[in-house]
Amino acid sequence: MTVFVCPGSYDPITFGHVDVIARCASLADTVILAIANNAEKCYLFTAEERAELARDAVSHLSNVRVDIVEGLMVERYKSFNPVIVKGVRGPSDFQHEAIQSTVNREISGFETFYLPATPSLSHISSSIVKELGHYGVDLSEFTTERVAQALAMKLNQQ
Repeated sequence: MTVFVCPGSYDPITFGHVDVIARCASLADTVILAIANNAEKCYLFTAEERAELARDAVSHLSNVRVDIVEGLMVERYKSFNPVIVKGVRGPSDFQHEAIQSTVNREISGFETFYLPATPSLSHISSSIVKELGHYGVDLSEFTTERVAQALAMKLNQQ
């Protein structure tokens, strides 16, 4: 059984994320979308909110499950012996992810595969979505309607 793990903060999930996950789902028996919950980072959405928004965004993919991960992701999934898959938009993404993949390989033996972003989606990031949402821009080209609504509610509360 082939298991891919797609770790990330998904704060919030975007169409770029969904594209990478869907491409993984076409290649693996199971894809785990692993929502990072790092206490040292500041997220707009709680881990539970990010997971719920992600579940909604990938609900059309029957072999994808969404997990919230506390602690080391490699410890959580070592019994699956998965392949870690990271979507990369460009050289800066790759440079950042290469360091993490080296550490993951050294402590767990897990390999990381990099999946280049679909060119038409390569400009989309969670940070951009949050910034555009802050200014009330239509997000229909960037993320799901449910994420856009949740983002608007969250930003109005601040």
